Amino acid sequence: MAERLAPISFRELTRSLKALRNDSADATLVTDIAKRRLPIVKRLRFAPVAAAPENIGETVEIDGNTYRPTATQKADAERLSKITVTSVADCLRITLLPDVQILNEDARLAYLVRRHARESAAIIDLATALFDEASVVDHQHAKLIDELLVQIQVTENAESDFFLNVVKAVKERSAPSPSDTEFVVLRSLLRLVFAAAYNKISCSGDRVAGWLQVVSQTRFFDDVQANAPELIAMTVKCLACAISIEMLAVSYSVTTPLASANGNANMYLSAPKYLFAIHKQITEHMPPMDPFAAPIRMTWGLVLSEIAVEKEQMGVPAEYTQTVDQLLADNAPQTLLANAVNDAGVNTIKVAVEHLAREEESSVGQQYVSVFEELLRHMLPYLSYSMDVAASVTSVYTSAPNLASLFNADEGSLVFREKLRGMFPHDFHSLPRLMTALASPATAAVVMEYLRKLPTYTQIVPRGFSAYDLESRKVEGDIINSIKLRKDFVLFGRSPVPIVAPAGTSGSILSSTANPSVVMWDYAYNAWNLFGRIMDVAESDVVAVVGDDDQREVILTIIRLLTRMVEHLPPADAVELLNDASEDMQGDGRNIISVVYGIMDRAIGIVAEEDKFGRVRSKVTAARTAAKEVAVSCVDFLRACVPLYPDGVWPLISRSSLLDKKLSKFGRMAGGDGDFLRIVAGQECTSGSYEFLIAVIKLVEALVVDTIEDAVNILSGVSGTSARVRTEVLQSFLGESGSLLVEVWSGFGEWRYTDVRQRFEIGTALVSLFTLVLSKVYGLADGKKLFPTLASCAGCIVSYICSLTENGQIAHGASYRPFAPILGLLESHEKGAELYRALGQQSAARSAESYADALLQLTETLVRCRSYITTSASMASRLEEVLFDEISRLAALFVSNFTEIRRRRIAKVIAAIISAQGDIEAPPSLVAHLSINADALVATMVYVLEDASCSKQEQLVLWELLNAVVSQRQQGFAALVLSTEKLSNGVFAHDKLQKSSKTSLLQVATARLRHTTDTEVTLAIVKFIASAQNYWASATADLSKDAEFWKKITSLMDTSAIDVHNNARPVDIEAISFRFSCAAYATQISASQLFSGNGEPDELQKAIIDSLRKSSDTLSDVALRIRGYRPSLHGNLQRNFQKKWPVAPVLAFRHTGVIDTRYGTQYFYDADVATTLVCRDNAWQSYIQEVKAANSNLSLLDSQVMLLRAWILMATALSEHAAKDKVLSAKLVNTVKVCLNANVNEEDNWAVASSVFAERAALAFNLVSKLRTSAVVQGSDYTEIFSHAYLAFNSSEAPYLQALNDNDLTYHRVILRILYLSLRGINDADSSSSNHQLYSAVAGIFELVVAKGAARIFEKARTAPEASAVDDVILIIALLQEILEFDGVEGLLPAFGSALADSGALTSAMSLYSWATQALVDGEPLFAETTLTYLAALSSAPLLAEQLATENVLGVLIESPISQQIREGGVRPDTQIRLHRVWTRGILPLLLNLLRHVGGRIARDILAFLELFEAQVQSALLAWQQLNIVSLAALDETTFLVVLFGILKMLLSEEGFVWNGRNNLALSVDYALTHPKYLATLITPVTAEEQNLQATSRGQGQTALSEAVVAQLRRLQELLQDEDM
Repeated sequence: MAERLAPISFRELTRSLKALRNDSADATLVTDIAKRRLPIVKRLRFAPVAAAPENIGETVEIDGNTYRPTATQKADAERLSKITVTSVADCLRITLLPDVQILNEDARLAYLVRRHARESAAIIDLATALFDEASVVDHQHAKLIDELLVQIQVTENAESDFFLNVVKAVKERSAPSPSDTEFVVLRSLLRLVFAAAYNKISCSGDRVAGWLQVVSQTRFFDDVQANAPELIAMTVKCLACAISIEMLAVSYSVTTPLASANGNANMYLSAPKYLFAIHKQITEHMPPMDPFAAPIRMTWGLVLSEIAVEKEQMGVPAEYTQTVDQLLADNAPQTLLANAVNDAGVNTIKVAVEHLAREEESSVGQQYVSVFEELLRHMLPYLSYSMDVAASVTSVYTSAPNLASLFNADEGSLVFREKLRGMFPHDFHSLPRLMTALASPATAAVVMEYLRKLPTYTQIVPRGFSAYDLESRKVEGDIINSIKLRKDFVLFGRSPVPIVAPAGTSGSILSSTANPSVVMWDYAYNAWNLFGRIMDVAESDVVAVVGDDDQREVILTIIRLLTRMVEHLPPADAVELLNDASEDMQGDGRNIISVVYGIMDRAIGIVAEEDKFGRVRSKVTAARTAAKEVAVSCVDFLRACVPLYPDGVWPLISRSSLLDKKLSKFGRMAGGDGDFLRIVAGQECTSGSYEFLIAVIKLVEALVVDTIEDAVNILSGVSGTSARVRTEVLQSFLGESGSLLVEVWSGFGEWRYTDVRQRFEIGTALVSLFTLVLSKVYGLADGKKLFPTLASCAGCIVSYICSLTENGQIAHGASYRPFAPILGLLESHEKGAELYRALGQQSAARSAESYADALLQLTETLVRCRSYITTSASMASRLEEVLFDEISRLAALFVSNFTEIRRRRIAKVIAAIISAQGDIEAPPSLVAHLSINADALVATMVYVLEDASCSKQEQLVLWELLNAVVSQRQQGFAALVLSTEKLSNGVFAHDKLQKSSKTSLLQVATARLRHTTDTEVTLAIVKFIASAQNYWASATADLSKDAEFWKKITSLMDTSAIDVHNNARPVDIEAISFRFSCAAYATQISASQLFSGNGEPDELQKAIIDSLRKSSDTLSDVALRIRGYRPSLHGNLQRNFQKKWPVAPVLAFRHTGVIDTRYGTQYFYDADVATTLVCRDNAWQSYIQEVKAANSNLSLLDSQVMLLRAWILMATALSEHAAKDKVLSAKLVNTVKVCLNANVNEEDNWAVASSVFAERAALAFNLVSKLRTSAVVQGSDYTEIFSHAYLAFNSSEAPYLQALNDNDLTYHRVILRILYLSLRGINDADSSSSNHQLYSAVAGIFELVVAKGAARIFEKARTAPEASAVDDVILIIALLQEILEFDGVEGLLPAFGSALADSGALTSAMSLYSWATQALVDGEPLFAETTLTYLAALSSAPLLAEQLATENVLGVLIESPISQQIREGGVRPDTQIRLHRVWTRGILPLLLNLLRHVGGRIARDILAFLELFEAQVQSALLAWQQLNIVSLAALDETTFLVVLFGILKMLLSEEGFVWNGRNNLALSVDYALTHPKYLATLITPVTAEEQNLQATSRGQGQTALSEAVVAQLRRLQELLQDEDM
């Protein structure tokens, strides 16, 4: 059995079970735990306290796992057992759960009691979830769910019934109790009863009768209502009523169960003996005055009516006859239905639907509502017309808009609709309000067409009007009074264009007794046009309309209907509808939008009316309340119209009284503050009701969305609304002093609310608005350019909430007001959603949770956005400082939360806070700030991640958080994460029991890694482990002992089976990308392990090396190549985008770090934002697929680049072990070839991945450098490397000479170094084989690099000398020297000479030498030395030496300014090192080579040259007679001179040349060698090379420098003793 930290809670288990519906993970682990807990679920409660004392050992077994409770957890369980009368073993399920640290025992016990109550309810919720999930169509784990459901219904007693057991438990919980937790459990039980009846369990007679008996006896649980919170009491009644209806409302006839074997034989209708019992319960025992009994009587009346029809038409079986006769006696069905309607049954349905739709979770709540809705639909044919009934029906569909399609498909419902139509517009409200409720996205078009073609117009005939004829006719026994007009009759005459019924129009008199009569005229018209006319008239006198209740209700009904229709209709249909409403309006530009705006502005003026002192009247009057209601509806309508007519709405808003003109930066309109804040502060804060504020926030959000969608037109200057208008409006709300940002955001949390849900609605709306702005401006690479109108608002939001100044500095001394809402969130969860849930305020609890989730997301976004605002990335914002100070409370919120999405949000905020501290020089200590909650946070993460049912999304977030922890400088918390240590009062405790009871998150990671099959989760885990290994090597040392872990790592490294092809589907590319990234981190982990050794490899390192010996060729071939990248796709996309939308190039949509990205179709470019911006262009559909394909392709590219870089690390690590390993060396040689070949074959990728080419080349160079010391690498290997390097050099997308012009030689320098090393390896190899196949390549390198490249460098250096050019020349010289050493190079010398002549390299070199005193680098004539060294290297080849002689190189050397300085003499290595190097490394070697290869033809010129430099020659030789210092540089100079004079002696002896200083020099050298101690005092390092030699000790007081000096002196001595010299 596994030992774990804590068992999964029932609440988590229920969530995990529900998550299986959409999660493809293995469900067996979840269902296995559920099976183990079935005994508790069947009991519907924890086990009762045992009679005998329970003995809890050191470990306990729960769900097949072993747990080791601490002494505190045991003691808490024992105390909790006594209070809750629950077994200690089950109480341990509560105390073992990780939670916030509550040190006070009484407070902790009270908290545990509340948690026990939640878990008790969760036991029942788990059973409910089983029934709900079993009803899901095509559930991917249906078999497992059904098995659990079968087992849960199997009771110990064969005669027992699970359903009746639940009903019995309901009855037991119905007794009065002082504990509010009992009500919560009762509510859960009722939910279970409903789920069972609604989804699976058949309603047999005993079950129905048993249930109704409980309802009757408890009088709808009246006995428990007195102590229960009001909302819970209402929920209990509504649920009881819904259960009763569901159990009774069967559609089977009484004959069906008997006549067929369809599995329904246990329905209650199949048992005659129960029918009368049920009838008696409903008619006699249910409380007659309880309104919740009326819907049940309705249901039973409908059932009896169906039975009566069946009896009449088909008859009933004999065994039913007596029962049916008794049921139908005294016209029982009609009596039940009539009494139920009279008892306000319809109103009860309305109340129940409104309550359940609001308070219950959406999916389950809709099930409850559907039961009442179905009952109401069946009742509609039995209901007479009344405004109250119409209002109730409307309310039902308003609360359940998704059921509107059922209404439209029901014949009885349509009959009811026609009843309402027959009274319209006499009863003006019933039909439009019903249409408003029925206008869903699926049905709005039907509603529109219906109201466009109303066939009748009902009104009261005006007194005195008599131009009509009356007639009566008899229809089916009823007398119908009709009327016919003799002349035209004005139906609606208050508008400029009246509605007139022409003469001859007929009608029906609906009220024969009323005077005047109500007539339904047969006159067809467009109701939308009528609505427009009414609104047109209303605008002319808003004060009167608002003040009159009837008129106000009329315009409210119209505006709300129009708003609902505009929201749900397709845009084209919505435009058509608004045109209908505006058709007969008079005046230029006058339409329904401008009319509603006029009404709004005047209504706002009424609400914001000032007193005679200019102060807003704060008294809440009926008139102001009415005007505010109108204003709210108008604002909602304008908000709905923004997407359709933005250019019509923006100007209206800009000149409305909503804006604060005094704060406008443009000063377009003078005036006082806007009425928006007047109304909020003066009216809504006083009344505690904030409908107007909420409407305005939503309007601003619509305007922001329009600004985003219209961004392309705004940037192009073709938008119908100017940027100035947009900026003025948005700045008024979201600017530096914007009303929403400053006043509302900072204060709404402290206001008074009559409905607390409004507080959360305001907060959620504000947070969503801010997040929307920030995500667009800062979430895209060019967000500020794409959305300039929003950019200033975004800056204000971040600066204000984060407390930053205009220049991005921290506003020191700033108050906590800007981030008060965020700090408010950090209060204990007991004061948040859980409190409202305990009070039965389910909708408030859900609103609080939604607000908290949104606020956490905004907080994360603000932290991530800070780097875009602050001038220094190393400066944390004030918000971050406060959040870090409060991070313990944030951790407590994480620990105590049972909602997965909340935990994820909190974890992302903590991760963002930690990551944001990464650039700070001395980040605060996380473990110190977490204090006592540090352990709880770690324990909770262990608990969650150990849970097999932990969702993929939560795993990804938590592993990312842990990666942030170990990647930053948070040593203390990293220790908690990676070890089994635990904090005790802030100090690490090493108690063995404590340590053994804790699993480290590193151990959880390795365990998870072994079992997970999801590549994205695998990636998150290996990324965490790699970071931990990289930053905290000592804490991860134990990984080397985990054989299973390394087996998994090895398998992840193997990518040989991955097939990448250009036609892969995006989903396949996404999977491949994650797989490559997993391989990258696995490779990095293995490479780090190889680097960790301190000498001989250990067993694990040997195993890794052995594994790679076998597979490294294949692995490197995959890892070091980029496959599947499509450069043409990206090039075409960028060009086409630029051509189509020049103001919005595709690169502008690149993601930043503000928003998380993942591999796939949204990886690099934000396709969603791009769609939002250009979706109004019909061409976009042809682009979106290209954008998504580009994202997928870049996912593939980036993941392969990550793998490539990891393999570079691995190859480098392997090279440390390759010196004596022939096989491994051969593998690495192959790796070099792979790198170079990849650079050849992937040249099309150069534009986007040039850095990859450079990195591959750098790896090849490093490997070649390391392999130079390996005795197992042969000359043939270097030959192959040279060939591959030459191809890589020549195939570059950016040719060498072009790169030279562009100063971008990074890649080419590396390849040249490889060519140099490989040539050197070829030259050093003892091989008799010919390398003639390389002649062409060698000649090519000479021509391109040594000739043309050098010439280009020399030319550029004259005008722009740079240090990098000096390095390039040195590299060329080294390469040249190896080329001239190449076997068989003699045959290439003519080609070399031609290349030099054609390129002008010699002339360029000599010219630069002449210019060397001007072309200085850091004040030094570096090019003087390099150019002469270059010429000297060339002169080592005979043919090239002659070419130099003919180019008058000696004349250039004589005339050059820098040579003039040397001719003056006295240039010593210890005083003028640079000039001395020019002399000894350039001039003298060049003279010697010319003399050697040209011989006597140039000897006299050489002698004349030396005579010109006589002062320098003499000073060098005379220095030996007065020795002050001895250096290698001086010895080199002397040696060159000796050789030169010796050769000149041989060549010019016949002409009488004699060198007189030879003997004196020989004496000085002999003396120095015979007096070593004296010599040691003279040896002085003067160059960097000599200093390095001096630092190298050889023992006995000797250094490498002294050895070199002695060796050079002996060589000089030998030369001087040679008589031929």
